[in-house]
Amino acid sequence: MQFEILAKAGLSRLYLASYDGETRAGAIVTTYGDNAGYMHGASRPTKLPTSTALQWAAIKDALAAGRRLYDFWSVFPEDHPNVPLRGVSFFKRGFGGRWVQLAGAWDHPFDRARYSAVRAIETYHKKRLHL
Repeated sequence: MQFEILAKAGLSRLYLASYDGETRAGAIVTTYGDNAGYMHGASRPTKLPTSTALQWAAIKDALAAGRRLYDFWSVFPEDHPNVPLRGVSFFKRGFGGRWVQLAGAWDHPFDRARYSAVRAIETYHKKRLHL
């Protein structure tokens, strides 16, 4: 639903990378003002750099549209070796740029009981991984 609303407003775009007729990677990139942000992505295991090609296409499109910043959003600091999705952070850092710590995302819970349960699970995992 988020993607549909933003795409209709011209603020979000779906990128797909294919090889031999098969989709190998996808990403949703959202724009606002001077910024473009990599919001969600997925890829299939492959030796081909489809995710890299997809991101370069999104970055080039953002620059061509006058965006000044491409935000990979959510990159863990390198000094935390046991974080979940460590490989994703490594992938994002491979494009260069600079690491900037921002305020982060904020949640607005509609179902407080469910939200509390999810937060408790997240806290448990953070303690277990020493984050």
